[in-house]
Parts: sequence; structure tokens; C-alpha cells
Amino acid sequence: MLYFLLILLILGQTGPIQAKREPHPLAPSLPLLSDAEEARYDKIVNQFIKYDLGQLPGAEGLKAKNDFLKLGSESIPALFRGLQTSAKLEHSCPVAMISQKLKSFLLKSEDDELLDYARDELTSALEGSRHAPLLQDMRLGVTMRRKVVLANKPQVPKWLLTMTVAEMLKSLQEEENQQKHKLMAQELGRRGDRESLQGLGLFAVSFYPEVKEPSIRLLQEKMRKLKTVELQEFLKDTNPLLRQKAVETMGNLKAIKGAEDLVPLLLDSNAGVQKAVREALVKIASGKDFGPDDFSISEKVKKSQSDWKQWLTEQGMK
Repeated sequence: MLYFLLILLILGQTGPIQAKREPHPLAPSLPLLSDAEEARYDKIVNQFIKYDLGQLPGAEGLKAKNDFLKLGSESIPALFRGLQTSAKLEHSCPVAMISQKLKSFLLKSEDDELLDYARDELTSALEGSRHAPLLQDMRLGVTMRRKVVLANKPQVPKWLLTMTVAEMLKSLQEEENQQKHKLMAQELGRRGDRESLQGLGLFAVSFYPEVKEPSIRLLQEKMRKLKTVELQEFLKDTNPLLRQKAVETMGNLKAIKGAEDLVPLLLDSNAGVQKAVREALVKIASGKDFGPDDFSISEKVKKSQSDWKQWLTEQGMK
């Protein structure tokens, strides 16, 4: 009976399941910001660089300094863009101040993906920079922090390593041990192949919030690492949650090369998928919106599909 209820829940799901704020594609501990928010943080960082170079005196300079000091961890991508700029300058003050700001966030982080992203950014900033010693020291600190974070991650129980996806799903259907199922969901995410992610999609519609919510977060995290062609395969999955999460990921990554496969899903049988497709296409189109504003009227949906196809054709898509 539990199995059939689970299937009914999957097929009947109509609303999007998501956290208050989507995580950043490169670092799940950071929120995904809008283009306008990113531009605002870039402006704050760039104004601070001008202030630190002595180009913004008086009240304007003081404001630039205070705005910079107030920046939180969500500004890390903008800070790295500023670091790339200041690393090419002759003056050492901007690169030193931005590095110090970044270190205050990174050396306390528990997000190994963020630390991996930071290491890549620092490697890029090092190229041809006269501030190499400072940046090398910072990269070493980030590398050491990442090693500590990875070492502290819980080990996978031996009994779990030998379980098949089918055995985990059978346990999900027949048992009520939620702690055990949370471990299974983590193992499915660790494996990361398509069958395992399909299994994780079923854990993500569990009746129990303590299994469902971390499974959804893990599914989002793993999908962000997939290539566009792999995400396109999930657009065909029978589980609407997997279709929805693949759509959302493609939107967040602005995957225009796969956007033509999103258009047919404006007529998906699941309302959550339909809404996610429109939002993803708008992100890919950098704000252009061809609807539909009402999915209940098939003619409007078909008109929107035609408009989206035309726009994609104009971008060189077929």
C-alpha cells in the first residue's frame, strides 16, 4: 500500500518544492543572486577599489568603505571578481583588503564546493600577478581548510556500500527507519550516476520531512554538477520532481544550448514543471518573457511555445 501511495504522490505533485532561496550553482552554502543583485555587489566592490586607490575622497569614499565592510558571504563571487581586477594592479592595498575579506568567510566555511571554487579563482588570479606571494598564501589556506572539511565528513557505513538502488527503494517502501533512509539518500547522492539520482528522486518525495527535505537539497546539489546533455535526459523522466529539478538547474546555469528541449515541457502534465520551465526560459533569455501567463488555456501555451522557438532560432538555435 505504501508503494502505491508513494507513486500517487509523485504523479500528483503539482507545486514546486524548493528552499526559500536557490543555492548558488558553484557553492550550495551561498544563495543564487539575481543579475541585479550581482551588479549591486560588483558596484560596491569596484567603488571600494577606487576608494582604496585614493580615487574617491570625502563622503563618497567613506560610503564606499562602509558598504564594503558590511558585505556578507553572499558577496563572495563579486569579491572574487574584484580580486581578479585588483590582482592586476600595481597597488597592493585593494588586493590585500579584498583577500582579507574573503579569508574571513572562507577559512570558516564548511562548504567544500565553495572552497574548491575559491581555489580555482585564486589560481586564475595568480596568473601574471605581482601579488603572487599573498595569493599563494591564501590559496594554501583555502586548500588546507578544504582538507579539514572533507576529513570531517561522516564515513559511509559498510552495510550501505553494498546495497543496490532497488534494495534502498524497497527499504523506503517497507520500513519506517528514517535515520537509515537519510543515510541511503546520502549514499545515492555520493554515487551520482543516473540510476542513483532517479532513486534519490523517490527519496525526495518521502512522506517524512527529515528524509524528504535533505534529499531534495542533495538532488539539487548533484544536478548542478551534471552536464547539459545529462540534464536533458532527466527532462524525459517519469518522475515530475526530477523533470522540475533538471529544468530549474538548466535555468540557473542559463543553459541556452539545451533550451530547445525545455519548450515542449510548457505543456507538461505537472504544473510545477510548467512553472519551472517558464522561469528557466526567462533566466536563459536574460529577462525576456514570452509566457504563458495562464497554463490552463492551451492556445496561450502553444503561442508561447511558438514565440520561445522563434527567439531560440534568432539566437542560432534549431
